[in-house]
Amino acid sequence: MKSKTKRATKPRETEAQFQRAVVGLARASGWRVFHARAARTAKGWATPVQYDGAGFCDLVLAHRKFGVLFLELKSADGGATAAQVEWIATLQAAGARALIVRPSQWAMIEAMLKPAPQVIWRADEVFEP
Repeated sequence: MKSKTKRATKPRETEAQFQRAVVGLARASGWRVFHARAARTAKGWATPVQYDGAGFCDLVLAHRKFGVLFLELKSADGGATAAQVEWIATLQAAGARALIVRPSQWAMIEAMLKPAPQVIWRADEVFEP
């Protein structure tokens, strides 16, 4: 009788786990980090924003040497909303470094947060709606 052995599979990383990893790397590399956290309301969870805040990036990172970076974090199979894509596109059109990132792009994230002096980042090369 053949025995079936289950292959061990790595559990998918949640967006919250991914965010903790990105924030940990950013802070360890000297970036200041901003994140607007959701709050529990009588109608459920909501992030308090005004005007055009819906869809704004998960993280805003600022570094004295490397500038400002706007990141929208997604799990491996998470999709961006139309409002999130519009914010990224608007920020990029205004000259900001803004992008949607996933755990599979960890090497690129490390390169952005710990850049070597010769690394040049171009928003049009990494935009992923």
